[in-house]
Amino acid sequence: MSILQKIKSQQDKSKEAHKKFIQGEYGLTKTFWLYWFLPVAFITIADSIFPTSKNGLITNVMIIFWSGITLFAIHNVKVTDKKLWKNISLGFVAFITITRIFILIS
Repeated sequence: MSILQKIKSQQDKSKEAHKKFIQGEYGLTKTFWLYWFLPVAFITIADSIFPTSKNGLITNVMIIFWSGITLFAIHNVKVTDKKLWKNISLGFVAFITITRIFILIS
């Protein structure tokens, strides 16, 4: 297998993983905690240790962007018995996104 074939194979795997994420196939727990909470916590901690700008413009834009994508993924998660947790997760991510937008505006 050549290098180009390996790269193409890896790109296909990556596309499938992104598709599964957006379609909510990873489940509510993994989508919220692993794919939203940990990245946002990491970005926030990294910005507090290594501030990039006075008002955190880059940090807030990254969090808003990632939260918007994750909102679609959480919305698409299929749950039967955990609808309350799905709604709480959606509300929490939406609240964080809205507060970050207001931080950018002010």
